[in-house]
Amino acid sequence: MDDGSLRAEFPKSLIIGRSLRAITGGYLTLEAAQLMATGSPQTNIDIAITVIALIGVYSLIHLAVSGVGRRLNPWFGALLAVGPGIAVYVGYGLTGMVAVYLFIGLSLILDAIRADPGCEVMAFPGLIFRRRTHLACLVFTPIDRLERRIFKHSTG
Repeated sequence: MDDGSLRAEFPKSLIIGRSLRAITGGYLTLEAAQLMATGSPQTNIDIAITVIALIGVYSLIHLAVSGVGRRLNPWFGALLAVGPGIAVYVGYGLTGMVAVYLFIGLSLILDAIRADPGCEVMAFPGLIFRRRTHLACLVFTPIDRLERRIFKHSTG
């Protein structure tokens, strides 16, 4: 799927979608920072390593999804994409929870800055590979579509 068809299916986020991403991302990042402030240096290193590992895992998913992009439903792909984050959140205790908060928080901030409308966990791979995936965001894509409809009707 080329970047042109991605833009047609998932056009850039508008102000409400971008603002909600920035606010949510900021909240999650601040929560993670507060929890890290009370943690030991080793715990914080473990959190940083987990965030880097998540970026690596999602980069591999990005490459796999890019290869089968036309055949994979963007909503089904998004459901699959949240799996590693849920596994880390559930499987690694407080360290995993904080790492997921930090990873998703920073990803949402990055998406807000870039006005990327897709799956938030693919923000870093999209930046690294300079190509967005076609996966939807389970929370924000419906908001983007509603905002686009409202904006279209208010100006039309």
